[in-house]
Amino acid sequence: MMRILLLLLILAIAASYNCFAQVTNRPWKKRVTRLIDVTVANNSINGRQGASMTDTSLVHVIVNAVQSGYLKAYSASDDLFSTFLERSEIDDGLVDHVDTLLSYDWPTGKEVVELRLYPSTYKNAHEFKVLEDWSFNPTSGASNIQIIGLAPVHEVYGDDSSFRGYKTLFWVKYSDALSTLSNYEQSHPKSGLASHIWTDYFQQDKKSDPKK
Repeated sequence: MMRILLLLLILAIAASYNCFAQVTNRPWKKRVTRLIDVTVANNSINGRQGASMTDTSLVHVIVNAVQSGYLKAYSASDDLFSTFLERSEIDDGLVDHVDTLLSYDWPTGKEVVELRLYPSTYKNAHEFKVLEDWSFNPTSGASNIQIIGLAPVHEVYGDDSSFRGYKTLFWVKYSDALSTLSNYEQSHPKSGLASHIWTDYFQQDKKSDPKK
């Protein structure tokens, strides 16, 4: 009888150990958002050999691709790509500032309020949010980083030139933007997003995620 009880105890301990091992050996997963600065300090703000100051930045290229309908844009309200943005919503989000003007309507004799919209010049847009899925398998010891999406980030300033914070314009899927990024990197080898992401992996002073 004692042998049977001892055998049952050993089997129970072994089963508990196997369950614990299965739990602790499950892959760990976490979604991470990092801020990547694509500014290049050389004779061209965009890293292109012999480029003029009017050369198009990477942020501008992504925005143009979205406005032309080549890339689909998603709301920055979450990182699930759950809300597709229409062209009008994209344009509204790209307004830099709004001026309120008063004019006089002579036929009616009334003052008319006019809103004048100023689109962004992207001079304060040189950073991207990069959305990544990180995973670690404790059994094999293998780590993996998968880039899911990227979002242009715009610095916001007040009328008095004081810094007000960051504005995330929209998300695009990384897989959708690959050809656009590749074309840009061919003419801007020093400011391609891939090289900046790789460099940022090994920087110790990480930037915090900007506010939406």
